[in-house]
Amino acid sequence: MVLLAALAVSVFGTQAHQYSSPAALALVASFGSFLGIVLGVGLPRERASGVREWLPQVLAGAGGFAVAPWLVMANRYTDAPPGSEVAFFSVVTWGAMLVVAVSLASPDRVRRIGGALLALAGSAAVLANWERPSSFSPFVRFPREETWMLVAGVLWVVLILALLSASRRGTLGPAALRAGLGGVVGALAIALPALLSGALTADDFTLPGLWAYGIAVGFLTTGTLLVLRSRSAMSIAGAYLLVPSAMSLLLLLERVFGSRGPNPLLVGPILAATVVVVAGIVLGREAPGYATGVPERRRIGAWVPGALAVLALGAAIVSFTLPGTTAAVSATRADGTRFEASFDLYGLEVAGTWIALGVACGALGIVRKPSAPRHGLYQALASVAAVAAWPFVADTPLRTLTSFIPSDVQVDYGSEFARIDFAGGPSVLSIVALGGALLAVAVTLSRYRPTSLPDSGNASRDDREVIAP
Repeated sequence: MVLLAALAVSVFGTQAHQYSSPAALALVASFGSFLGIVLGVGLPRERASGVREWLPQVLAGAGGFAVAPWLVMANRYTDAPPGSEVAFFSVVTWGAMLVVAVSLASPDRVRRIGGALLALAGSAAVLANWERPSSFSPFVRFPREETWMLVAGVLWVVLILALLSASRRGTLGPAALRAGLGGVVGALAIALPALLSGALTADDFTLPGLWAYGIAVGFLTTGTLLVLRSRSAMSIAGAYLLVPSAMSLLLLLERVFGSRGPNPLLVGPILAATVVVVAGIVLGREAPGYATGVPERRRIGAWVPGALAVLALGAAIVSFTLPGTTAAVSATRADGTRFEASFDLYGLEVAGTWIALGVACGALGIVRKPSAPRHGLYQALASVAAVAAWPFVADTPLRTLTSFIPSDVQVDYGSEFARIDFAGGPSVLSIVALGGALLAVAVTLSRYRPTSLPDSGNASRDDREVIAP
């Protein structure tokens, strides 16, 4: 809750950016992070054993607390890229990358990576349904800026991994403090050239929104450290993935306090996409226990769930290369001439195909490494929920704008002068992928049954949940 609230309030940084500079925002963010660290862990006094211990933490802090926000703001202009794309590349993708990073060393990494894909697709579908026609078109108009935002996300993930590693060693406090100091030093290094050249002045720090942004970053850092005390980073990733859904709740505030204008949000698809995001987060969580052993008499047909999962994953991948949605453009240009065009959107550009890929990848992970009964049930229910939500969001286009339609036509989309209509959806292979994935999960779970371990009195709770023959 703290993370979500702080992330939502950090949009003040976008407002402050109009009247300030990226260097000033990086300074405020780094000092806000340092204060958040002091609030979260205090000022621990523990000397590092050597340069090898403190230097990586200082560098990670400089990258995550200073360079990352500076890169985002340096590539965020007054009204471009669109807010939906900025939210996607500076928040949502960071959460998905964190899930993948913490999953790589896990035995159930295939399922967890599938969950990250599923949550990423769901969040993209939320953003693409904030308006129709949507301005959400990743890597179409601002590929350079959006790529730099992804680089900033990599720096942030490295910071979280460094703090997570320190937490698991019991040294989170000193590591966080070193990272915070690294962030301050990094921000000062970024601001120094601008300060010497006169590009950074006192006027850059006078906007109240700038300080609101710094306070939000401070609480965000404190919330992050509180989560990392649990020696897990999934709640951090989940908060970042849920930001678009949480921001969509502003619609509820309008219903309470009165409408402030037309409502561009498509409520039904956004709710369905949010279900997909939550399902992806459930699939991406670590499982404390795994299913083990199947009686010999039940090993006949053991290859069936694996074959179904591979078939589902293959169908989802092939569907990326097939056209399924058609866009039709009609417009009246400034000189009075008519413009007509149509183009196909391939599976890569439709939300439903990505959702099918996430479900199929998650199913393959469940088949390869089944979890303990309770967690396996949660994962199965998450898969069913994602498939149930799929029809309501499957036809959401992830690209509206193009490089081959005249810009004067595209800027008028949604007005009386130009419109774009979409017809169709993902190919039938996406449905095959979803059906195969559900069958694979069902067959896998049906082949295991929970029993007590021989020495259940001395076994831990997670040990008792392991499925035994």
